[in-house]
Amino acid sequence: MKTRWIASVCLMSVIIVCSVGCGLRSHSEKLEADSREAGAMAEIMSKSGSSVVGVAVFTAKDDAVVLVIEIENVSPGLHAVHIHKTGDCCSDDAKSAGG
Repeated sequence: MKTRWIASVCLMSVIIVCSVGCGLRSHSEKLEADSREAGAMAEIMSKSGSSVVGVAVFTAKDDAVVLVIEIENVSPGLHAVHIHKTGDCCSDDAKSAGG
């Protein structure tokens, strides 16, 4: 009886861990799927000593473009988004992308 109870607890633990892990991945997978459907995806890389990383997904919807950004390692609060005409971010401060 005790073995059956331990096996049940282990099975439930595995199910919970898998469910949580799948839930965390589903948002990123949805962003990737959205970008494949009708748009583009860009990797967000850290610059100027920042550790912020993530993805930006652009999709066409009706007569507009929808931008969804998913980032990590960002402090709470308001932040700005900059979209540059030139995609050259090779300099350490990203100024090579223009103003």
